[in-house]
Amino acid sequence: MTKISVIVPMYKVEKHIKKCIENLKNQSLKDIEIIIVDDGSPDNCGKIADDYAETDKRIRVIHKENGGVSSARNAGIKVARGEYIGFVDPDDWIEPVMFEEMYKTAKDNNSDLCRCKGYYQINGNFKIAEDIIDNFHDRDVFESQYISRLFSTKSFSIQDRIPSAVWLCIFSRKLILEHNLLFSHDLTIGEDTLFNMEATFHCNKLSICEGKFYHYLINDVSATKAYSNNLFDNLYASWLSYKNFFEKNYYNQDIDDRLKMCIINFAIQSIINETRAKNTVFKSLSEILNICNNKELNLALSDVNVKTIPLKDRLKVFMMKYKFIPFIYFYYTVLRKK
Repeated sequence: MTKISVIVPMYKVEKHIKKCIENLKNQSLKDIEIIIVDDGSPDNCGKIADDYAETDKRIRVIHKENGGVSSARNAGIKVARGEYIGFVDPDDWIEPVMFEEMYKTAKDNNSDLCRCKGYYQINGNFKIAEDIIDNFHDRDVFESQYISRLFSTKSFSIQDRIPSAVWLCIFSRKLILEHNLLFSHDLTIGEDTLFNMEATFHCNKLSICEGKFYHYLINDVSATKAYSNNLFDNLYASWLSYKNFFEKNYYNQDIDDRLKMCIINFAIQSIINETRAKNTVFKSLSEILNICNNKELNLALSDVNVKTIPLKDRLKVFMMKYKFIPFIYFYYTVLRKK
């Protein structure tokens, strides 16, 4: 059996895909399967991948209609033959020893899931995507202290969230098949987080590989600050999926606190997003009011202990709670930019 299947979803990445494939071909672990899923890309990606597949029998290419990253990853999962499954985005790169080290760690610990560390590389500057965790061999421990930290911090003052990207992980294919784990087609944001939560909940042992192997590239910072249509609706859909997951499986005060913190942070992100829209001031105020009128957000704001909030964040919570919409708009468009 192949040791690891690496799934690469591909769409409009013609200038990156050759480097990605070469990077995977040159992994020190040779017993890998490289599954490239052409998600209906209109550029030359499909042909480039096909050409590589003709020269390396480890490379398999799937061509399908465009369905988004979740659809592409799921298509790869369904044909994967490796003992473990990993994911790489086509515009990122990984250290040559990544999959060899992760496979060794997973096998040495008999783990269903193994995580490594990595870097966010923003316009050439590095920021470590580091886990604040140790090995969680005891299921009760990682169920209570790990899964909930994948989606949110506990408070403004306790920054203990764990990176939830699937590209930091390898998952046992047996685990995925036994529990029918797939990426949600209903989410455009947070699909990695939900998949990771579900996989971790079902796994029997999780291990951490200490190496910093993955390089997540953000080459256009301006794109991350551009207006995103329907952002709050998409974030709220993710939040509901997290809430439903915990209500179905287990629920406690820590999770309740994190869900409240999560929706407050989602609301703040969405309000900032609305100030970037090329709308009239009246339209922006209306959209911010719609966010602040969310029922779940209001429940969260009413339960927040103000004493636990750093002074710099109290004003944000206060303005949202009492719906001081013009002040919110002024704060994010004028005061915050100074």
